[in-house]
Amino acid sequence: MISEPFCGLIFPTIISTVCAIIAILSLMRLRTIKNKHENIVVFCLCVSVGLWSFNDHFYRLSWIYGKAVAVFLFASILTYAYLVGNFRYRKAYIALLLVSCLSLMPVMFLPGMTLQKFSIVFSIVLYSQAIFANILLYLYYKKHKTALHLLFSVFGSFMIAAGFCDTMKIMNHWPIVHTSLFGSTAFIFTAGYIVIERGYLNTKGWADYALELRHKETLLNEKYLLLKKSNFNTIIILTQTIEAKDPYTRGHCLRVRDFSKMMGEAFGLDSERLLFLEYGAILHDIGKILIPGRILNKNGKLTDDEFAVIKNHPEIGVNILANVDYFSPIIPMIRHHHEWYNGGGYPDRLSGEAIPLEARIMAVADTYDAMTSDRPYRKAMSRDRALEIIREVAGVQLDPEVVRVFINEKIYTIHHSSSEKLMLNFNA
Repeated sequence: MISEPFCGLIFPTIISTVCAIIAILSLMRLRTIKNKHENIVVFCLCVSVGLWSFNDHFYRLSWIYGKAVAVFLFASILTYAYLVGNFRYRKAYIALLLVSCLSLMPVMFLPGMTLQKFSIVFSIVLYSQAIFANILLYLYYKKHKTALHLLFSVFGSFMIAAGFCDTMKIMNHWPIVHTSLFGSTAFIFTAGYIVIERGYLNTKGWADYALELRHKETLLNEKYLLLKKSNFNTIIILTQTIEAKDPYTRGHCLRVRDFSKMMGEAFGLDSERLLFLEYGAILHDIGKILIPGRILNKNGKLTDDEFAVIKNHPEIGVNILANVDYFSPIIPMIRHHHEWYNGGGYPDRLSGEAIPLEARIMAVADTYDAMTSDRPYRKAMSRDRALEIIREVAGVQLDPEVVRVFINEKIYTIHHSSSEKLMLNFNA
């Protein structure tokens, strides 16, 4: 048998010292790695295992010590499992786990709370999550064949069994079995594998690892930029296709884009929404590709049947872009940029704020530029006359707040860039 003094203080002190060294190494390594989650969780595990190694000694003084350490330990290892397991709802599981653990801590101090009662609550709240997390780690190992996560899965299984044994031996006055010491030793070997496998003890290895990560990050950024450029150039080609079909609207899409971007900034849209607003504005008339040229370029007034054909272009545009997932955020803009604020527009007769904000912004830009551009059936209006009409239809056809921003901020006065300049700005 292992001597009681050795189990009570000497061996736990050795274990906690080793855990402290690994914890310090984990913190030092944070400066040289991109993904810091693993190291932060390993640090928390080291702290909790160091405390857990004294469990048999301090459990006799107060069961609260052991259960508080158990909650911290379970929270650390389950958080690691959820971070590693790449599944859809992992953030929700981590939030649920942390809320559960934070809720358990004050429960221990409720009047009349005993070890037996708390053990039941602890088992219901955490053991089910522990089993699920351990399965995730094993599945991750099966998929990626990483020995580290197999070790964590085995360690997790041991932790579940050891925690259950700790609870039962105290509740039923079983003979002392030093499960916390065995569990702490198992963790040291697991963490030791991390230290060696990740090159924590090799200063040069740290630098090489950091350089490799920076190189991978640079390549990833280059590929992402290339993808964005490809998407953008695709949009420019589509825009030029629209203008080739309807030469009287040459430059119209880019001017609508310029107006829309300025209004989007005035409304405080974030960078991602602004980017898709620009894309939506550039492509808002893409559906006209399938409208017969004799209707688009007709010199006289359109008949009711011809206007009905024209009114199909928002839905045609949606159908053209529907198969490209990247363009999904701009589909509502394209579909609804001809809706009227009072519900009299098309295709869905939406009204007020039911119309997406980006579509309401594009509607003002589109209306103003259409009136101030030459068309087959009329000459361009003057700026003053166009602004007068926009004021008149505010609250009927157009969103009055968007009209107010357009006029008060003098967005109609901006200088428009060519498509070549637009691409140059993107490359910069």
